[in-house]
Amino acid sequence: MAAGPRHTSDGNTTDEHDVSIKAAKNWTLHGRLFQSQGQNNGPAIIMSGAAAVPAGYYHHYARALLAAGAQAVLCYDYRGIARSAGDRKHWRSLKMADWAHLDLTAAIAWMTAKYPGHPLVGCGHSYGGQAPGLCQAASAFVRYGTVATMSGYYAKTDQPVRVWAQTQLFGRPIAALLGQVPKPISVGEAMPGGIMLDWARWIASRNYFFDDPKIAAINGFDEIKMPFLAVHVEDDVWGTRSAILDFLRHYTATDVRLLTIKPGASGPIGHLGFFRRAHKETHWPQFSRWLIDGTMPAGTESVSQAAFDLSPPDTV
Repeated sequence: MAAGPRHTSDGNTTDEHDVSIKAAKNWTLHGRLFQSQGQNNGPAIIMSGAAAVPAGYYHHYARALLAAGAQAVLCYDYRGIARSAGDRKHWRSLKMADWAHLDLTAAIAWMTAKYPGHPLVGCGHSYGGQAPGLCQAASAFVRYGTVATMSGYYAKTDQPVRVWAQTQLFGRPIAALLGQVPKPISVGEAMPGGIMLDWARWIASRNYFFDDPKIAAINGFDEIKMPFLAVHVEDDVWGTRSAILDFLRHYTATDVRLLTIKPGASGPIGHLGFFRRAHKETHWPQFSRWLIDGTMPAGTESVSQAAFDLSPPDTV
């Protein structure tokens, strides 16, 4: 949809336009800013997406957040992905942790400078919910909401053989050979080779990226203290309950609340489906209220009190 002013059904006017954000290591991130033309006390929200999912996928949800009361929403592509692809000759040297450590950090700096009078809220999908623990500026958020954020360890998924084959038998050698995983065989957009190699190594590791010595150097999970809501989608074959709890337990300094949702009248959801417009009336409202004003949905549970399944998983 074209950028520019939009008149909403409730008589308000919003504006959306493309933006560029300078990030560390001489990379330019591209995204779209959605903003209310009226003045309100709603938060400024940063939407950090799933791996290889373009920022455009979240635009419908960004508009819904404006309608729910947000002052502004930023959707952006990580380095090496979609409109932030950059120069492909550098793709072999890119690191997946930079999406959080450098790119989310840059997005926070940009958004706080643009909206200094508004609380900053984070919304993360899959990898986007892992990012706060590796980000240099996560303390700027007043709260954070995630969907389908889990440990990527293959044996915690409901499709361990398929995940192993996709990442270890195909993804790894293709990334090493070509310096990328092309779009037709990627999980979404074309993925830089260096990032795919990181991801594949983490997926094969029992403790996911927490087994990576380079992650240990930037691990800030025990410093995340903002209120945190995580959504578990019951029909997500990657983000199983076990995988989600196995990851969220690393946010030790805050009481992460877990909300489990089931597919219903709006159809299946899966790992990538929550932000599709089909779920606008069924699943978006309670999550959006959390992001806008911190209203906790009914039926959540405390991750710190949940019964983690930490027994050694079966291997293939």
